[in-house]
Amino acid sequence: MRTILFLLLIFTFTNSCFSQKTEKFDRYSNFNSLGLPQVIEKSCDKFDSISGFKEELKYNLIGKIIERKIYSKINREISIETLKYDYDTVGNVIEISRSNKPKVPYPIFVAGGLPIYENEKFKYVYNKHGIWIRKYTIVDGKVIVTEKRKFK
Repeated sequence: MRTILFLLLIFTFTNSCFSQKTEKFDRYSNFNSLGLPQVIEKSCDKFDSISGFKEELKYNLIGKIIERKIYSKINREISIETLKYDYDTVGNVIEISRSNKPKVPYPIFVAGGLPIYENEKFKYVYNKHGIWIRKYTIVDGKVIVTEKRKFK
């Protein structure tokens, strides 16, 4: 089933707005008091756009995105992916929650990348300068990925 879904995504992607030979642009509008756009519209074909033809953004008081809605159409059917973000006091993402209409089964496996889960939490270890040097991704209470950074 996932293989079929993946192949369907690849087929739709090749027929999406990225494969058309027209000039592309993004239109930013509805700017908030921080000067950040709350709506982004893409110039691709709104009948089939797996990458999303519209995004709606909500920000916290310091300009970090706390909610992102991505509108797409596949086979002329609208889907909405909603991502909610939570941050630590330093401004790093500590949680991402996803929901979809229509419902999508998670995890979503991405070729050449990490799976996408419905709920992901992150934990960081910081150096003495307040820069994270280790990042842990936690899903269902299990650490699934560790990233390390070195600074000289």
